[in-house]
Order: sequence, then structure tokens, then C-alpha cells
Amino acid sequence: MLFDFGKKAVTASKYLGDTLRLMVGIHSYENYVNHIKKTHPDKEPMTYEEFFKTCQDSRYGSNGNVRCC
Repeated sequence: MLFDFGKKAVTASKYLGDTLRLMVGIHSYENYVNHIKKTHPDKEPMTYEEFFKTCQDSRYGSNGNVRCC
């Protein structure tokens, strides 16, 4: 019973982490890599750093002007 609770806690924390990352515009790197390997096997996936920067630029703009309006 205790083992089952621990397993559920790990799953819940993963979903919470994914939710928080999505709230700030960072998608799941693991899902991205799986998608690239499955649908574009000839392409090399971005590194986590490149992926993170791409997400940030997509969310906030890459020209340095961060404005809401």
C-alpha cells in the first residue's frame, strides 16, 4: 500500500511539473524528443538548451522586447 502511494506521488509530481512548465511556455523536452524520433527519424533533436531557448523565444519574443501589449 505504501509503495502504491509513492508511485502515485511520483506520477502526480511529474504532471505538476509539466503543468508548471507549460504555464511559462516550456513544453516537455521528453515529448519533443519522442516526437522527433518517431516522425522525423532523419533529424537530430535539439539539445535541451536549444529546446529551452526556442520555447522561451516563442513565448516571449527573441528580440529582447518583452511587452504584454
